[in-house]
Amino acid sequence: MSYDCEHYYVTFGGTLVQGEIWQCGLKFAPSSGEDIFEGAFDQIDVGDVYEAIRTWFISGDPSSTPAAAIGKPARLGWAKVAVIDRQGEYKYDAHTHVPAVAAEPTFTTTQAPQMCLVVTLWSGQNTQRANYGRFYQPSPLLGVSAYQDGRLSAGFCANVRTAARTMINNVNGEISTVGVATYPAIMSRVGVGQHRQVTQIGVGRVLDTQRRRRSNLDEDIVYAAM
Repeated sequence: MSYDCEHYYVTFGGTLVQGEIWQCGLKFAPSSGEDIFEGAFDQIDVGDVYEAIRTWFISGDPSSTPAAAIGKPARLGWAKVAVIDRQGEYKYDAHTHVPAVAAEPTFTTTQAPQMCLVVTLWSGQNTQRANYGRFYQPSPLLGVSAYQDGRLSAGFCANVRTAARTMINNVNGEISTVGVATYPAIMSRVGVGQHRQVTQIGVGRVLDTQRRRRSNLDEDIVYAAM
């Protein structure tokens, strides 16, 4: 099994409480499918990638404006950019940025128990492979105003979705270089491999405290264009 093209893999993460750690990842494919040469990779400023993620991470309460809903137990301690070859290996040594002080969210609203808040990326298609991707935001703080009929309110989810979309597009702006233009992508290694551009993004309204159990529930999600 292999990928059908090389791509950038951006990961970022940090700590939670009592020594726990969190990590998320995003993938970006070359717009024309070309291989990624080292000169293009070296043009990327990983510090700027970190800042694009940090702006989203500390954005606060999405009750009335686009924001990430990430709470103070979480810290953003690093960001890393790597080039992944067709075999799924690092093509070059990854570039990592670690700030002197980890970023801390501003959101301190009284919360319900820890919930699984999922950002879903969609290609806009449902056939074959590489249609869906997702990441779980760390330590979401969901105040009473976030709920509606036992689910997250549509407005709350729309604001989280907008904030995530802005972050992903800003990261892509830092990853995309004169040498290799890119777009957010969903990658599959099944068979001969396949990748598709992310065209839609959404945040699910369904709540649960366990990822495994939540994955078995029927989703309630409204997508918006990337």
